[in-house]
Amino acid sequence: SIHDVKLDQGNDETIEFMEDIVESLETTFNIHMSQEEVHGIQQLYMHCETFEIKQDMACDHTLCHDIEEVITHKALEINQGDAGEILDKEDILSLIQCFQSLIHGHGNKQRSVNVARLKEEYPRAIEMAAMLSADLCHELGYAFSEDQIFRVAFICAAAIEKRKLRQTTKPRNVAIVCSSGIGGAQLLAVKLKRLYPNIHILGVYPAYRLYEAVDQQPDFILSTIPIECPDIPVVMASPLIDDRDRMGIDHVMESLGASPYASSLFSSIFREDLFIANMTAVNKEAAIHTLCQRMVEAGYVDEGYEARVLERERISSTAIGHYLAIPHGVSKQVKQNSICVGILDKPLMWSGEKVRIIFLLSIQSTTDENFSKLYEQFFEIINAKHKMKRLIKATDFNTFMVEIEGR
Repeated sequence: SIHDVKLDQGNDETIEFMEDIVESLETTFNIHMSQEEVHGIQQLYMHCETFEIKQDMACDHTLCHDIEEVITHKALEINQGDAGEILDKEDILSLIQCFQSLIHGHGNKQRSVNVARLKEEYPRAIEMAAMLSADLCHELGYAFSEDQIFRVAFICAAAIEKRKLRQTTKPRNVAIVCSSGIGGAQLLAVKLKRLYPNIHILGVYPAYRLYEAVDQQPDFILSTIPIECPDIPVVMASPLIDDRDRMGIDHVMESLGASPYASSLFSSIFREDLFIANMTAVNKEAAIHTLCQRMVEAGYVDEGYEARVLERERISSTAIGHYLAIPHGVSKQVKQNSICVGILDKPLMWSGEKVRIIFLLSIQSTTDENFSKLYEQFFEIINAKHKMKRLIKATDFNTFMVEIEGR
C-alpha cells in the first residue's frame, strides 16, 4: 500500500490521489510497483518545479488556464506589433511555465545572474518581460519582483536571439583599420571571418592610410583605434573581439539592412518644447515628476500618465546603463508620440545606476514596431561613448538634435 511509503499522513487527498495513480498503473500494465517506484512517482508529483500545484491554492487548474490565456494573448500582441514573429510556440510555452513556477512559489530564492549585462544588451527583452508581468498583475492580482521579471527576460532575450538567427543577412564588405602594427589587425581579420562567414574583408589598413579604406566604399569600418569617418559607420573592436565588440558589429550589420524610416522616426518625436537642460532632481521620482509635468503642460499626455510611469518603474528600473534612463508608462494614456528629454546638471542615482540623461517616452503602444526601433536607437547611443558625452553637454535643443541625427 502507498501508506507504507513515507508521505504526509495529514494530507488524505494527496494519499488517495497517489493510490489511484499507482492502482491505475499496476492494472494497466499488469505490474507490481515497489516502494521505491511509488516513492519516485510521489516525489515527481510533489516537487516538479514547473507544474507542481500548491495545496493551499484553490482552483489551481483555473489559475493555470488563466496564466496561459493572458500570456498567449500578450505574446500575440507583441508578435503583431513587430516586423516578424518574436515569440514562437516554444517561447510562449516557456513563458507560461516560467510564470506558473513563479506564481506557485518555486525558485523564488534563486538570483538572476548577469542582470546588468542583460539590461544593457537586451533592453527590449526587459520591456517584454515587464509588459507580460504587468498584464498578469492586472488580470490575476499577482505582483512580481524585479528579480523574477529578470528571469522572464532571459526567455525573451533567447527569443530575440532566435529571431536574429531566422533572419538572413546580406554579405557585407568591411575594411579593417589599425594603428600601425599589422599583427593585431591580422588576428582581428581572422577571428572576424570565423565569427561572421558572410563578411568580406576588403583589406587591412594602417590609420594613416584611412583614405584608402574609404575609397573601397566598405559597408562599415572595423577599427582598433578611434577614428573619424563621417560617411561610413565605424565599429571599435579589440583584436580578440570580445562580447561587447560583437554587440557593436551585430548592431551595425542589422542597421545596414534597416529602413531609413527608423532613424527618421527617432528624430521626429523629439520636440523643442520637451527639452530641459541643466535639470535638477533629488531622486528619480522627482525627475519623473518634472518631465511628466512638462508633457502635461504641453498637451502630450494627461494628468494620470505620471502614475503609469511610476507603476512601470516599480516593475523594473528603466535605467539601461551608460548614464541613460528611459522611463515610460504601461498604458495607452498618450495623446501623441513624443520624448521629453531631461539632461541633469549632475549624475543621479537611479536604482543603483548613475543617470545623466532621461528620455521620458510617451508612446501609444509598447508592442508595435516603432517602440522596438526606438530601442535600437537607444542601443546605438549608449554604445557610442563620444556621442553620449556630447549629448550630456548639450545646453540647447539644436545642439542636442545635431548629435541625435549625426549631422
